Amino acid sequence: MASGAITVAHDEGIEIPEQLAVIGFDNINFSHYTYPKLTTIDYPVAEIGQMAARWILKTVYQKPIEELKSLFTPELIVRNSTSSRG
Repeated sequence: MASGAITVAHDEGIEIPEQLAVIGFDNINFSHYTYPKLTTIDYPVAEIGQMAARWILKTVYQKPIEELKSLFTPELIVRNSTSSRG
């Protein structure tokens, strides 16, 4: 969606990031290839997947399951589709 917003902004003559800041989600690979490069939020999907897999395997093998108390912290990856104000 963010890349679509960038495309529409360019088509409408809106300058990014001067007039419009755009932030994507999930830090997917094409974030490096948009113009301008897309600022994005990166989630630790590998960690989340590992935790989910352990929980599923314990469930399948009827092993004790501890209460899920994991906190996953996203990271802001700043690129060129945003700028600081001030």
